[in-house]
Amino acid sequence: MRRREWILLPAASLLRGDEQQQLTDWLGELAARLSEDDPEDFLRAFDKELRGRIESNVRGMLQGWEAASSVDILSITGEGDRRTLELDWFLRLKPRSLVGATTERRKPLTVVLQRAGKGWRIVDLTPLDFFSPPKPSAQ
Repeated sequence: MRRREWILLPAASLLRGDEQQQLTDWLGELAARLSEDDPEDFLRAFDKELRGRIESNVRGMLQGWEAASSVDILSITGEGDRRTLELDWFLRLKPRSLVGATTERRKPLTVVLQRAGKGWRIVDLTPLDFFSPPKPSAQ
């Protein structure tokens, strides 16, 4: 490796660290939107096609349940305008009515991000039903 390449390696590492912090902050804000009962802002993070597939689940979940949500990044892969993130997402759902029990979910999620202007949009989410209302038997 030439000297010039050795000098550039730390800079590339710093850029990756800055990106990870930006994504951590962005995802933290996204989780907070669920906790603040703000489905509009939460759903804006998703591209139109994916938003159409999850919107009724997200709205149904927040209509019947109070959400507490947090997320941690486990890994980031990809280059250019696309990233794949493995996330550890925690979701606690408390029924808005007096009937039912609190439900907790903690699952690894995979999201694919596509750069959209200066920010990111979620273009894929697995598992897709993570943000759905709890099933009646879980209440």
